Amino acid sequence: MAWQAVLAAVGIGLSAYSQYKGSKQKAAGLEEQAESEILATAFNVRRQERSGSAVVGRARALRGASGVAFTGSPLMVDEATVRELATNVEESKRLGLKRAEVLRKGASNVESAGKIGAISSLLRGGGEIGFNL
Repeated sequence: MAWQAVLAAVGIGLSAYSQYKGSKQKAAGLEEQAESEILATAFNVRRQERSGSAVVGRARALRGASGVAFTGSPLMVDEATVRELATNVEESKRLGLKRAEVLRKGASNVESAGKIGAISSLLRGGGEIGFNL
């Protein structure tokens, strides 16, 4: 009877450790995704900024080549375009960082759930062993 209790305790311990270790691995994967999201966001923001500068530069070059003055309506259009591009860049940055934050919170939740699950397994198993003795 004692050897059965020992085997049960070892099995319960291994099960709890497996739960804990699995949650740590999942959390690490989510953290990696969060880092990737931050890097992708930074890349996309730089690309949007370069693209926006190119759009405004081409428009100015075309107007300059056609002899249109850079005052009044053309200048206002450029200013509005620059503001819109800046808004789009900021929104992209905000959304990317928000996605990374959600992934990080998910990692923390997964890790906590793994710890709670492991403790629960230990308590449940310990209770069953005690009941069967």
